[in-house]
Amino acid sequence: QHTRREYPYSRYAALAELRSADCELEQMHYAEAIRQYRAFIRARPTHPDIDYAHFRVAVAYFRQIPQDFFLSPPREERDQGPTRSALRIFVRFVREYPESEHVAEAERMKREVMALLARHELYVADYYLYRDQPRASIARLHTLLEEYEGSGVEPQALVLLGRTYLRLEQRSEARLAFGDVVRRYPESGYAMQA
Repeated sequence: QHTRREYPYSRYAALAELRSADCELEQMHYAEAIRQYRAFIRARPTHPDIDYAHFRVAVAYFRQIPQDFFLSPPREERDQGPTRSALRIFVRFVREYPESEHVAEAERMKREVMALLARHELYVADYYLYRDQPRASIARLHTLLEEYEGSGVEPQALVLLGRTYLRLEQRSEARLAFGDVVRRYPESGYAMQA
């Protein structure tokens, strides 16, 4: 902060802004870190580290995702607001900065976020099925399969979709779902169930 204040026109002022935001992020002051990174992005849109600032905004959202704790419900059963925000920002980052050195890490985090959101959709679909609302369950499963492709949860979702169609006595749709599991995911344990 001293560097920013005393030498606002030096090249170190910009780096000091980034490091100040980094400090906020490491101290788990996520809202303040996001505010500082975004202020840097607005003030210095042509700076060479602009991709880093965008990436760190995504990391701040990623770190706000609820973590598993033995006294609390599993992550997929809790509010997914920060998770959805993180996914949106990771997708935009990868699209806007495909040459960035942070893309590989962003892709890894994006896959983790997608898997969590997919597990949440699976949890909600299972909840609807348990509450005897199979059509709502089917809608959630279709959302999962369309929006979170590549999450790793697809085989389980397709088996549940097939079982739900069987419950509604829609055998042709069930056969399609089960066939999809066997054809696309033959190595998964769900292929045997299908």
